Amino acid sequence: MDVKSRLRYDEIVEDATAAFKQLVPIERGVTSVDDEHYLARIQPYRTSQDKIGGAVLTFIDVTELREAENAVRRTEERLRDAIASSRDFAVMSTDIRGVITTWNEGATTIFGYRPEDILGRSIDVLFTPEDRSRGVPEEERGAAVREGRASDERWHLREDGTRFFCSGVMTPLNTGDGAGFVKIARDVSQAKRRESQQDADLIKERRSTAEVKAGADLKDRFLAEMAHELKQPLNLIQVNAELLVRLPETRHSAAVQRIGATVMRAVST
Repeated sequence: MDVKSRLRYDEIVEDATAAFKQLVPIERGVTSVDDEHYLARIQPYRTSQDKIGGAVLTFIDVTELREAENAVRRTEERLRDAIASSRDFAVMSTDIRGVITTWNEGATTIFGYRPEDILGRSIDVLFTPEDRSRGVPEEERGAAVREGRASDERWHLREDGTRFFCSGVMTPLNTGDGAGFVKIARDVSQAKRRESQQDADLIKERRSTAEVKAGADLKDRFLAEMAHELKQPLNLIQVNAELLVRLPETRHSAAVQRIGATVMRAVST
């Protein structure tokens, strides 16, 4: 079979010559006229007299592997494009010291910094002075290294100095450029404000309920005390009303009997 008639391998002569001169295998990726992919390997071999007798030319079909690699590469490119253009999430990467190396549109939307203003600066600038003084940024990177990820929900700073509540996660990143971190964050200030308002409403409701209950308890105590205080005078009135209607002088007086009965009914109610 004429190899060159089926493969796009114009360097075959040069590779064979290099293999003979260097006495090492030469490998090269080549394609066929049908767009199939092969790994070409030229291996020099020695005769029984320890002389270079020629070379073995091997072709390994790697078409499926290349297609898979291309699919992964296309997926990665789409993912990078999606991340770069996303405005809902801030996505940034840093080196091992926390110096920012990449910055997407979402990070600009959320934090306010343009890439040219933030790249090369420490990610620590996004934390509040209180968190920086407590070493929170360093703790986050340390946790990401130890545990594989570090999540946080805390107040962060925008470029203009305003604060907002942010939820984020940081993970270690190992690339050809070296070790570092990638952090994905989202502004959840509205949810935090709603939560705070709900807490405030709940506290207000509990306080109102407690005040109503305290008022009812006070009313009950007042009425109990009044009933106790009035019990002896009412008893006295009851006794005197009974005596009044039983006196010989008033026993036959219709008016006195009527008044006495009215007083006794009112007292006993």
